[in-house]
Amino acid sequence: MKKIIFAALLFVIAMGVRSLAAVPETVRIGINPSSPSKSVALSSDGGIYTYSAFAKGENEAGPYFIANSITAAVSASGTVAVNGVDSGETEIDFFKGSELVSCAGKLYRGDIRLKVSNGGLVIINILKLDDYLYGVVGREMSEGFPIEALKAQAVAARNYTVISMGRHSGDGFDLCAGVHCQAYGGYASEGEKVRQAVNETSGRLLLYKGAPVQCYYYSSNGGYSENSENVWVAELGYLKGKRDPFEDGSRISGYNWTVMFTASEIKETLAKRDIDIGDITDVKVVKYSKNHHALELEITGTAGKKSYYKDNIRAAMPKSLNSTLFTVTKSGGGSEVKVLTANGLITRAAPDSLVLTGGGREKIGGAASELSFTFSGSGWGHGVGMSQYGAMFMAEQGYTYEDILKFYYTDTEIG
Repeated sequence: MKKIIFAALLFVIAMGVRSLAAVPETVRIGINPSSPSKSVALSSDGGIYTYSAFAKGENEAGPYFIANSITAAVSASGTVAVNGVDSGETEIDFFKGSELVSCAGKLYRGDIRLKVSNGGLVIINILKLDDYLYGVVGREMSEGFPIEALKAQAVAARNYTVISMGRHSGDGFDLCAGVHCQAYGGYASEGEKVRQAVNETSGRLLLYKGAPVQCYYYSSNGGYSENSENVWVAELGYLKGKRDPFEDGSRISGYNWTVMFTASEIKETLAKRDIDIGDITDVKVVKYSKNHHALELEITGTAGKKSYYKDNIRAAMPKSLNSTLFTVTKSGGGSEVKVLTANGLITRAAPDSLVLTGGGREKIGGAASELSFTFSGSGWGHGVGMSQYGAMFMAEQGYTYEDILKFYYTDTEIG
């Protein structure tokens, strides 16, 4: 989820929260909207059916059986052709006769709609809400996590779906299958524990003042989560940062991280963004939140300054930073020499260091080292809402999914 979060937050602000009456029974998921397929193969052990008139036989009541396997493509007239037969329609629903349907080499629950768009076929998976969540939870959290952590993830994903329904209505579906919405992998992403987590929380939502909340989440927070307004724009009462006593950094790969950038690397990165502040002389955090996350990063050059704010800080450097929970250390930028003294070998600043030699006092120089900046931080992600590793550790300590959600989302309740 982790990407495009800012756009999602603006969507929530614009749309407002939805009432409980808006919980959908089914959802329409765009599988390939950014790259429509030239042809799509569908198959089902129980057969492929449709209500489209092109498949109607004599005195046959729908849905109409086509075959166990079909291939659909865009006809010369811009409509859907099925097994070489032009349907005359630009959008067709296909129904399976068994539990699963194979579509473009992947298995899905529910049914498939093919829609002509941009010269290809957009695949839309239409299925029950919880069937959809089976394919989401397993993509967003490892099935190896404890069941109560998976339940918390299931509720978070259900909340996201309820709030974001219709986000792609202009494209003919509700949500896409990528990280722009929620990562959805179909049947291949399911597992026994994932289905258990979804089933045992079916119909449950996390509420704030009676309305569903947007359950943002991330991998880990480094020991402190963050307020929504300190990462994006809106101040939301249920997204408040706090110290997280549950994360065990010793058990999280990459929890503590360090990355170094040279002044020339930073200058080159800024130049690619059409920003010219001369040679870089300093990089520092000029403002932190009370939860120790950087709020303003200032880059100083010989010809000016450039500042980055809040979550945009993570993309400020040549390589994206894992989190905004970090410090910056400056080093290099001068020349140094090694001098043998009565106290042993020492490092002295150069050039123009004065040393006593057999010929008297002499100035010596050394090779200049490039100015560099080391970022040392903890955690991975934007830090707003639920830590997935924190949820795992809480579950291991006996906390329920309700406990987990109420800890990470302030003043909320399950409903």
